[in-house]
Amino acid sequence: MEKEPIYNLYQYALGDVMNENVDAYAHNIVLQFFDEKHIFNSGHKALAAEAAVALVIWGYIVHELYETIDRCRNYGVTTDEDGVHSIDEAVAYWIGEGQETGSKTSGYLLYRLAEEGGELFGQKSNDSQSRANRNVLKLFKEASLHLAFDEACGESHMIISTLGSVMDKILAQMTVPLIQHLIYNLKKNDRGRVRIYAHSVVPLLASCTPKNFEFLKEKLIVKSYEVAEVDKIITYLQSSYSCLGLKCNDVGTLEELPMPQCVDRKELYPLGGFIPTTDIREVSLSAIIYIIF
Repeated sequence: MEKEPIYNLYQYALGDVMNENVDAYAHNIVLQFFDEKHIFNSGHKALAAEAAVALVIWGYIVHELYETIDRCRNYGVTTDEDGVHSIDEAVAYWIGEGQETGSKTSGYLLYRLAEEGGELFGQKSNDSQSRANRNVLKLFKEASLHLAFDEACGESHMIISTLGSVMDKILAQMTVPLIQHLIYNLKKNDRGRVRIYAHSVVPLLASCTPKNFEFLKEKLIVKSYEVAEVDKIITYLQSSYSCLGLKCNDVGTLEELPMPQCVDRKELYPLGGFIPTTDIREVSLSAIIYIIF
């Protein structure tokens, strides 16, 4: 995993503030919720389970995405090293056991978490799936279709680039429920859950605007925020959506609690008569896969 982009991003983002081994930080945060003496805990095993989903399971799914590309690049889709197998595993870990379509009460893993977030942020109607779940599952299917034909991972590097683009989109949509739960729990001042989701979201912003990352890191990881700062924190988070490959509509707006209005950043600014075709103001999360792979 040491060559995987997100692993290295977390190392960079948390290496100077985590007392424990960064390699095991997610595991250690989960354990803190079993510790009666820890400042963030009073024996909340439910929070330990939630932390395991948002940090450990989420991270393992990301590993499966990079494993898919690695297998395609190095093995070609053979009987024993089938890249589709990693996608199937990622989907299984996303949905989990006992999950009913569109349900926020059945199931235990990220699909259910996304359904909860979708309802809180106005992205569900009746018994439909949340927008995030629809997008994630659609993109997983798209990735598997690219690997479904014979010699998909042959000598051409075209499939690697195509897969990389799809994986970027999956990763972006996978962050949506994490952001939704971070914002919701900030507004509810649930500091245990804020700790969980801050440690899952903030490190992903390490490649974004330094001002945004350092502010959110200081308020949510290094120190403890003040209630009066919550809306400002949310505003800084919203201004980082584009770096994560997201727009305001991907996350939505809390329906039961007031929150700052989200405004998408304009992507293209003409300069001296030249109109750029891409936004290069910051290294987005979606670009990192190409830096390493």
